[in-house]
Amino acid sequence: ERVAVLETKLEDSQDDKEKLLASLGELKMALAECKVRIEFLEKSLDEKDKIIRQLKKENTELKKKISG
Repeated sequence: ERVAVLETKLEDSQDDKEKLLASLGELKMALAECKVRIEFLEKSLDEKDKIIRQLKKENTELKKKISG
């Protein structure tokens, strides 16, 4: 009877392990997706910063022409 109980516990542990491994796989995929999104957002932000810098430069030049 004790062996049967231990076998049941072992099977339950193996099931839990498989579920945890599946969850870990899902988490890894979600993390990879988040990394890609962050990279995309960083690139987009860099592009926006370049545009803002260029606009500031043009604005400064226009101010000089107007006041000059």
